[in-house]
Amino acid sequence: MVDENNELQPPFDYTALEESKRIHVQIKTEAIKVRMKRTAEDIIAIGQDLLEVKRELGHGLFQSWLKAEFDMSESAATKFMQVAARFGEDEIKSVKITNLPATVLYFLAAPSTPDEIVARVLSGEIPADAKAIKEAKEAQRKAEEELSQERKDRNIVEARVLNINYEQQVLREELRELKEERDRLKRELEGGLEAYYAKNLQMKAENTFLGLIMHGMQKLAEIQQYMLHVVSPSMLPEVRRLGEGHQQRFRFFIAQLQETYRTLYEAEIKLTGPLKDESNIVDEDKPQK
Repeated sequence: MVDENNELQPPFDYTALEESKRIHVQIKTEAIKVRMKRTAEDIIAIGQDLLEVKRELGHGLFQSWLKAEFDMSESAATKFMQVAARFGEDEIKSVKITNLPATVLYFLAAPSTPDEIVARVLSGEIPADAKAIKEAKEAQRKAEEELSQERKDRNIVEARVLNINYEQQVLREELRELKEERDRLKRELEGGLEAYYAKNLQMKAENTFLGLIMHGMQKLAEIQQYMLHVVSPSMLPEVRRLGEGHQQRFRFFIAQLQETYRTLYEAEIKLTGPLKDESNIVDEDKPQK
């Protein structure tokens, strides 16, 4: 046997093997040499024979046997064995791959090729050439990455929603305590209407303010959740194809949000700035003189 460098390779030493093992390996050696024309059926058969010989010889002897008998690298033998492992036990798949080129068979049998891609090639959905299969694998990889990112984004939103729900629960507890305090004050008040109305007004303000924060945070969380879903990789292309009418509605929605922001900004100035005339604050529940 002459290798790719035109150097004579020494023959494999079969005398080192037990007689039964030697006979079995020699039979498989001749069978592989006959099938080296490499049709699909032959590739599967070669791969199955190589798997059997590898089990018989073990890893070390298997490499030297490959080199001596076929001048074949272990990586080349691995391609045969991968084809046999993937298609050899399935008669339906074996029939479907009969006319596929050897390069395509090796590509399909590689561990990096998902079963879904193999099925799509065998069904004719993907052309049976290495370029098309590579593009399909890359497209599937990107789709899986986008799905993974979408799941991460969803988990982030869900975590935020959980946090908001917790804060809402805290606010509800505070509201409950305020109501209990209000009821206690009502029971204790036997006179002093001025003090009662002042305290009642304060509690109404606290209830209103806490209610505003609680419901506002809930609505903001819902808007954020919808916006993240709309701009997610899986949804954004479809949303952009909806047309100008939907884009106009979205601009109107953004304008409404901006108007809401201006209202909140004005409210912030009023809430955090000094009162101009506290005597103008009137409690509607208090009798007027």
